[in-house]
Amino acid sequence: VLIIKDYLNKFKNKCTVIAITETWFKDDVMDEVQMEGYELYFVNRKNKRGGGVALYITSDLKCKLVKEMTMMEDNIMEIVTVEISNEAAKKYFN
Repeated sequence: VLIIKDYLNKFKNKCTVIAITETWFKDDVMDEVQMEGYELYFVNRKNKRGGGVALYITSDLKCKLVKEMTMMEDNIMEIVTVEISNEAAKKYFN
C-alpha cells in the first residue's frame, strides 16, 4: 500500500476510485492496507495464495457493497461490486 500511496501523491488531483487486482491480501492484514481518505471494499482468496481484488473509493462518496454481486470462486473469478449513490456520484461523474 505504501507504494500505491507514493505513486498517488505524484498527482495533483485525488483519485476517486482505485481498482486493484492480484492484491494478495489476507483477512488478518486488512487494517494495515487501509488508506486515509478512502473506504476499502475487497474480496480475498481463502484457499490459496495470490488473487484478490480491491476497490479504494474516496470517503466522500456514499457507497455500499453489493453482496449479491460480490464473489470469490477460486481459480475462476473474483468480483467486488459497489453501488455509488447517485447524488454523491454527480459530483465526480457528471
